[in-house]
Amino acid sequence: MKTQIAEAKILDNNGTYFINGSILPVYLNEDGDTYLIEEYEKGEPCEHIIKDLFSDGVLVAVNPVGYN
Repeated sequence: MKTQIAEAKILDNNGTYFINGSILPVYLNEDGDTYLIEEYEKGEPCEHIIKDLFSDGVLVAVNPVGYN
């Protein structure tokens, strides 16, 4: 079971297909990398490691999610 740890807001898509202002869920993988999941096509989720997005020039703000 995946547990969402944060939300990511796309601030600047740098010419990629991400939509500026969109908010996407962030998770932690088994290697300790944070990644977000988006659905470019409905029902086809795609994982993107956040540090790779930074390398591509995508500006992302990540805010932790609080749990009870």
